[in-house]
Amino acid sequence: MVSSSKAERLRNARLTAVRNLLEFGEELNVDFVVVAGDNFESNQVGRELLRETKAVLEDFPELPIYFIPGNHDPLMEDYAFNTEPLNSLGPNVHILTREQPVEVPNTSVVLYPGICRKKKSSQSPLKWVPDREKDDRIRIGLAHGNWMRLPNLSKDDYPIGENAAEEHDLDYLALGHWHSTFPDPSESSTERTFYSGTPEPTAFKEQDSGNVLLVETDSSGELLKVEKHEVAQYSWIKKEFNLSDMVSVDGLRDDLKLTGYGEENTLLRLKPSGTVPLKVMEKFDELTEKLEESFFYLDVRKEDLDLTPSEQEVEELTAGTGWLGDTVEHLEKLASGESLDPPEKWKMDDPPTKKEAQRALEILYGRLQKEDL
Repeated sequence: MVSSSKAERLRNARLTAVRNLLEFGEELNVDFVVVAGDNFESNQVGRELLRETKAVLEDFPELPIYFIPGNHDPLMEDYAFNTEPLNSLGPNVHILTREQPVEVPNTSVVLYPGICRKKKSSQSPLKWVPDREKDDRIRIGLAHGNWMRLPNLSKDDYPIGENAAEEHDLDYLALGHWHSTFPDPSESSTERTFYSGTPEPTAFKEQDSGNVLLVETDSSGELLKVEKHEVAQYSWIKKEFNLSDMVSVDGLRDDLKLTGYGEENTLLRLKPSGTVPLKVMEKFDELTEKLEESFFYLDVRKEDLDLTPSEQEVEELTAGTGWLGDTVEHLEKLASGESLDPPEKWKMDDPPTKKEAQRALEILYGRLQKEDL
């Protein structure tokens, strides 16, 4: 687990990402910024975080910003933006709390906000959007929920139809709820519905978070470009790989060097798989010790990595006293997956599992490198 001090740094990074996002918008002189809900993890927000949020927003008084409530911070009595100090933001910050068209000043854009009024709903937040009729202004939807483009999604998380943008004649549909950018705008030239994802990653399971989307249209609403830009301070990297020998450990080390991660700002999860002898496991453990010192956080998951001593290692292990030979012989059988009762003289009430046996062999081998048993 991340230490409490590092966890605090990760929480603070979220505000930094928001500032990065707004600075990016200000530099490009964008017409406005939309934020599609879940601005906080819940409506029970500490006073200090509310003050810090207000301070960030007040640093950009010329940048129009439009918020909607999400399912984590729904429009209820305790909605954070209705409480002090966020209920006294500048005129450039707009909290959309009604299902009605919102004209964006100095543009030809009309926003159609989908409002989350509770944590769960089986209704689309866009069901109220009216037909276009003879209106030739740019129509942008802003909603929070599950876009039913993917299979097996929950239908009580504000389901949004796969073709919602087309059905409601929206020129663009900005979505919130999923933490990763989806779809990838570089691979979706004809798409007009996107999740930007969270501006700061929050977990290893997120595939592509930490971004903001820059959207450009012409006066008719035709999309000219949708670009993804990174604004996050930290990277969460999950790496799955196979270990087999010394070369594979060196390959992992070299691969991590070549990726160009900013180690001090990277949370790294390693998930090795394969079957390795004791010497390879020892080298891998030495590598992870070094990585732990250089990365912001390191998480190693060994559940898919099996340990099987080589013949030479078994000979080295059994070269000790009689009790060591007996122990190694029994542990080797357990480590290979063989099920057997322990020797009667051991009188074990709770014999080791396969993984425990593998770990015991690893420890024994490490001891043999340091002591004369």
